[in-house]
Amino acid sequence: MSAARNYPSEMMTGINQLKEMLDNVSSQIDAEKAIYNKLKDEIATLNERLAKSQANLDVLLESRDAYTKSVEECELVYNKINESSQNLLNVIMRDTKSIQKNFKARKYP
Repeated sequence: MSAARNYPSEMMTGINQLKEMLDNVSSQIDAEKAIYNKLKDEIATLNERLAKSQANLDVLLESRDAYTKSVEECELVYNKINESSQNLLNVIMRDTKSIQKNFKARKYP
């Protein structure tokens, strides 16, 4: 008979152990939810920073492309000017020689 009397006590002990386990799991869930929410907030912040960084990068890339185009155009014009200057110098030297030759030929018959 004494064994029959202990069943309610053992059942209460078992129920209390289950409640402790439930509380333990609930605490772990709360802790994990806190970590999850913190990480979710950090991801949102990082996504905002990433979007701003991408926008800045787009502007910088556009600027670099504009500078590259400008440098290429300036170099092309510079090379044309250089070529024209060389041609002009050749014409000047040729004309100078021709004029000097004609001058010498006329001055001293």
